[in-house]
Amino acid sequence: MEDQLGRALGEPYIFAEGADPTGKPYRVWARAYDNGLVLVRNRGRWDEDIEPETAVPVALPAPLSPIDPSGAVSAVVSSISMRNGTGTILLGDVSEPPGDPVLRFSFPDPYVPHQPMRLEPALGGLADVAIFDIAGRRVRILLSGPVGRTVRELHWDGRTDGGVQVGSGLYYLDIRVGDAHIGRAVVLVK
Repeated sequence: MEDQLGRALGEPYIFAEGADPTGKPYRVWARAYDNGLVLVRNRGRWDEDIEPETAVPVALPAPLSPIDPSGAVSAVVSSISMRNGTGTILLGDVSEPPGDPVLRFSFPDPYVPHQPMRLEPALGGLADVAIFDIAGRRVRILLSGPVGRTVRELHWDGRTDGGVQVGSGLYYLDIRVGDAHIGRAVVLVK
């Protein structure tokens, strides 16, 4: 499979999210490759069954060919149906990582205080970039307000909004510009 897909283009990202027909929230994660795309839909909970009634349609960024479990390449499609706990491998031209390309965010991981984080919105809008601890408590707001289409560098000094030094460990970055949203885990090392 790896020889057909080629090399990975960037990190996994949220491709689609919403509520399925049963009302349960879902996310479809994607990772683009030179010659295709891998999609995985979360189960919700580890002990949840894969249920046919949870199927949702997922629009593809370009015509792509699914690979079935036997390894055979199927006919080109423009959308697929995904149930909870399922994944698919699709072959085709994905020169630009698909999904919502209006927002890119990059940072060194592990993160050492004061290193630059790079925000690249393709469209302007209201922006919120915040850091949360693993318990979900907001630690620091790095940016809140309108942004244009320019690249911005953000820096975190390893402190809370109140100026208190935080410890090394796992944190969560929540990045929103307009309707676009990215969430990333980051390890802070001091």
